[in-house]
Amino acid sequence: MTELTSRSMVAASDADGVVDHISANCDIIVPLANGEPATLFDAIERHAESLSGVRVHQMHALRDRPYLHGVHGDHLRHVSYFLSHVTRPCFHAGTIGAHSRWGRSGCTTSSTKTPRSNCGRFGTSTTPA
Repeated sequence: MTELTSRSMVAASDADGVVDHISANCDIIVPLANGEPATLFDAIERHAESLSGVRVHQMHALRDRPYLHGVHGDHLRHVSYFLSHVTRPCFHAGTIGAHSRWGRSGCTTSSTKTPRSNCGRFGTSTTPA
């Protein structure tokens, strides 16, 4: 293993451990459709009442989740970049926002694919901006 690769590797943790890295007023950017991190969403929703002003940004949600219906109030909100069959009714009900309406600057936590490693694998990164 090269020095660069060994320094960039991070030990895996459970999804509840990732929630500890979400600060107040953060924007969380997650993959769309089948790339949606369901286990991470489960953990975020379990801890939603301890969050403050967190927004999840997603292009195309395929799974209906309680936070899309506003059950966590301003603790946890969704910002859609493309309304799906799941998010369209929530948008019309006013429980989620669309990108141009709810966008803001600030802390960003992303759950995205990182560049390929030397062994050809992708990783998932959760990093503050």
